[in-house]
Amino acid sequence: MNPAKVYVGAKGSALVLSFGFSIIYSRLLGLENRSVLTFIFTIASLLILGFISSLGLTLRKRISNTLSESAEVICYLRKLFYLTLVLSALFISFLLIYSAFVNHLNYKILTLSLLLFITSSLIQGLNELMIGIDRLRTISLLENMEIIMQLIFFLVICKMLGFSIIISVMLAISMTYALSSIIILRLVYAHTKGHAGEPLRFNSSSTKDFKLFDSSSLYIILPFVVLDRIDKVLIGFLLPLISLSKYSVLLVFFSFVRFIPETISKTFFSRHQIRDGNREPNPRFILVTSIVASFVAYPLYVISIGFLLGEDWTLPLGIFLAVAVFELVRAIYLLQINRQFAENLETSFKITHIPWFIGMAVVLVYISVHFVGLIGVPLSFALTYLALIIKDKSRANRSTGKI
Repeated sequence: MNPAKVYVGAKGSALVLSFGFSIIYSRLLGLENRSVLTFIFTIASLLILGFISSLGLTLRKRISNTLSESAEVICYLRKLFYLTLVLSALFISFLLIYSAFVNHLNYKILTLSLLLFITSSLIQGLNELMIGIDRLRTISLLENMEIIMQLIFFLVICKMLGFSIIISVMLAISMTYALSSIIILRLVYAHTKGHAGEPLRFNSSSTKDFKLFDSSSLYIILPFVVLDRIDKVLIGFLLPLISLSKYSVLLVFFSFVRFIPETISKTFFSRHQIRDGNREPNPRFILVTSIVASFVAYPLYVISIGFLLGEDWTLPLGIFLAVAVFELVRAIYLLQINRQFAENLETSFKITHIPWFIGMAVVLVYISVHFVGLIGVPLSFALTYLALIIKDKSRANRSTGKI
């Protein structure tokens, strides 16, 4: 079977396992503590996906162009280590600001959050590397095993050692990622040693031109990650604490659809690309189908979340539909922009207008939440993504000579 399709399927099964684990600890944490953990996860994922994924994309692009893996991999690992240290300092700074102005975090939470961030950064970077060296099946297996291990570690730490729920969750995830990182490093070492044919040296002169990021990688990853995570950051600062928990659980519900465009986009940059020919989907058909599916899915959301966590965790139909529209235009933009980048429609691919759209989204959210509350967040970001789709579609048409 095509490794990319195996990867997509494994991502789906990992998502199911992850959903089950999140339901377990969410139920035990309660709305307020779940909000704190969500904020920590959000800041961590924003930095890690924004910068580590950009570094990984740079590596995959270089390997795809040169087919020279060993020296590139060694340099990548060195830069991953340095970047993790820098991002760790930024991460702690964000948490200290949150602790000072929103909700106090004690030193235990801060320390374990830092451990969680470091291990998460390393595993994300190593996963990006494994995709680059064409080990999609290995990553698929490891990601599923990681979630099972997280649940086992969580139960042992919480039930047998008596730690609090939030500490048990962070410790379980950190321990799992640390163990997985060791396994992947061993696999990468064997892979690169086999390709090099000689001892590997970390000061290889052939890697001096490996930039931490090339401009196109940073432009394609970082702005989108900021757009994708900043909604929860704004909710954490602008709305009551429990709003973030409810919104986060709703996004987890939608993640069963969200993972498909995200995973397919990643395969654009592996050697096993999923190609669908030159056919473009009918936007009207997608819109109508999505709206109908959302009305059908809402009762399922209310029943399932109400049963698993309680009715206090559910949100009204209006917010559900607003998030559905948000997720739809987000998916369209993700596929559109990644395909343009993968096909090298522009040599530099500098999307300098995106920071302006991020600023527009922040302003829209800040204004709308004061008038309509939580529903203003997904609606504001839906409008932002729609504007980006129009902007980037016109830019792509100009670059290919279309009118």
